[in-house]
Amino acid sequence: MGVTKKMWEYFSKSEVSEEDMKNLTLSNVVPFYKELFWDAVKGDLLPTGIDYCVFDCAVNSGAYRSIKILQSIVGVQADGMMGDKTLAAVNSANRLNVIEDFNNKRIEFLSVLPTFNHFGRGWTARVNAVEDQSKGMSSA
Repeated sequence: MGVTKKMWEYFSKSEVSEEDMKNLTLSNVVPFYKELFWDAVKGDLLPTGIDYCVFDCAVNSGAYRSIKILQSIVGVQADGMMGDKTLAAVNSANRLNVIEDFNNKRIEFLSVLPTFNHFGRGWTARVNAVEDQSKGMSSA
């Protein structure tokens, strides 16, 4: 379900076995993703489409980094905190431009990671799919 043992232990505040990890279900992990990633980026307050690409980036690169990327695009201080100024700037920006710029910056970040040569093709495909889905959500 895309959850690492380390992160599950952090979330559940207890040690878990490999068997516990194998037995995770969708109903187990939904609160994990909501609390650690969706709520961290204040997904409920972001415009449709932007919410999805920012959330997906948070899951894969951390909420702090995802928020900083978003802030750099909308022209507010990139402090990694989703505050009122960031939300106002995002909500007044052109959704499709933000989605496009966000995903371009995301690829830019990923492309300098030392493991990009090995994983880059898959990462790029994922980001492109997220961008397409986000744009579709935004214009629906």
